[in-house]
Amino acid sequence: MPARDNGTMAEHTQLIDAVNIRTSIRSYDPDPIDDDGARERAGFYTERVVLAATLRGLGTCWVGGS
Repeated sequence: MPARDNGTMAEHTQLIDAVNIRTSIRSYDPDPIDDDGARERAGFYTERVVLAATLRGLGTCWVGGS
């Protein structure tokens, strides 16, 4: 397994820390999510953006329909 460079590991650690301080208000759509794996990956990477914004002091949350 290749070693991670310090910048990547530091960012990863900061993102994990952001998980613990992030707050948002959510409402949920009662319709089930379809089985398209691309939607799950899009959500994962979008959440990384939200957590990175949290680290920079921005209050964030997902906007329904975005």
